[in-house]
Amino acid sequence: MGTKTISITDEAYTLLKNAKDDKESFTDVIIKSVKKDPLSKLVGILKPEEAENMRRHIKATRKRMNERVKKTALRLQ
Repeated sequence: MGTKTISITDEAYTLLKNAKDDKESFTDVIIKSVKKDPLSKLVGILKPEEAENMRRHIKATRKRMNERVKKTALRLQ
């Protein structure tokens, strides 16, 4: 495998540095970032009834979370 030298801004370097963990190289971070699949690839993987069930579940979960946040806010006042 060959290597190439590129110039990037300080801002880009900082973003790359912050995105990588101790075990990753900058190359790993760049490849991971560029190879991300678009969300459009997920269209159609659920049957309509599965999608509706998921929507209902998400809506109920959000409602419960909102209620918990409100109760916590009231206790903190």
